[in-house]
Amino acid sequence: MPRPLRIEFSGAFYHVFSRGNDKRDIFLSDEDRELFLAALSETCRRFDVLIHSYCLMSNHFHFLLETKKPNLSKFMKYLLGIYTLRFNRTHKRVGHLFQGRYKAYLVDQDSYLLELSRYIHLNPVKAGMTDLPESYPWSSLKLYLSQAKEPHYLFKSLILGQFKSKEAYLQFVKDGIDREIPLEIKKPLGGMFVASKDFVDTFRSKLEEEKSDFKRRECLEIPLDILQEILEFEQTDLYAYILWEIGRRSQREIAHLTSRTQSAVSHNITRFKTRLNQDGKLKSKVRDIVSKISYFMDWSSPALVDTSKRV
Repeated sequence: MPRPLRIEFSGAFYHVFSRGNDKRDIFLSDEDRELFLAALSETCRRFDVLIHSYCLMSNHFHFLLETKKPNLSKFMKYLLGIYTLRFNRTHKRVGHLFQGRYKAYLVDQDSYLLELSRYIHLNPVKAGMTDLPESYPWSSLKLYLSQAKEPHYLFKSLILGQFKSKEAYLQFVKDGIDREIPLEIKKPLGGMFVASKDFVDTFRSKLEEEKSDFKRRECLEIPLDILQEILEFEQTDLYAYILWEIGRRSQREIAHLTSRTQSAVSHNITRFKTRLNQDGKLKSKVRDIVSKISYFMDWSSPALVDTSKRV
């Protein structure tokens, strides 16, 4: 069964959330939450994304975010990947941290922006983690009410601008404690929209166009800094091979990155492929590296031995 398409365009609003693998915790301490927010800050700056509301729970998180460019998939792959790498490194663990593919629902900002912001800020209350939403330290509500300057990635004025004061917004949030969560938030239309049917209808032609033209274009290029972080302590031959075979970098680019000639890089890669076919431990090591890269890219690993199709 094909995965739901991501609808990506400039100025889109999304409700995004992701849970831990097997519903396990993705934050084991406050230091982990700080680590995640640092990764969020870095990723928002890199991909020009605005966070309107967020909440970090124990085994999942929620965002109400806006993309200035059609790049939600790249943004989320980078964020989840870089946090997984750093979390695993901190806790000396390996393996997947997040469960499957993150969820992302396109939001009708005119009708559901406020409701979704309230829903996100009430998550700790609904989960029984606090009685007062403003006392929970790991949601954006605390920053909404603060006089201090918010972090660069948090854009709270769009929502606060619809209320007379911060206190009025807080009261709006608290008014939702004893109310039912809107059905459109609990069960997005078509599994894709926090919106009315009329809103969805306006995207029908866009969806059909996406379906007819859809390819696995999300996975074509791995950011160089991700590759460099994963391969930081590896030998030059392995480093060059991964950049070429998995990272799809040209031999000229690899020569520049490794301060070698293009001819030397070509010989390194050829020799490494020969070793790879003969050395089971080396093949296992490469598979482990590819597994780490897959956290970012959400694709099946390419063949590690048969590279005859590369030119």
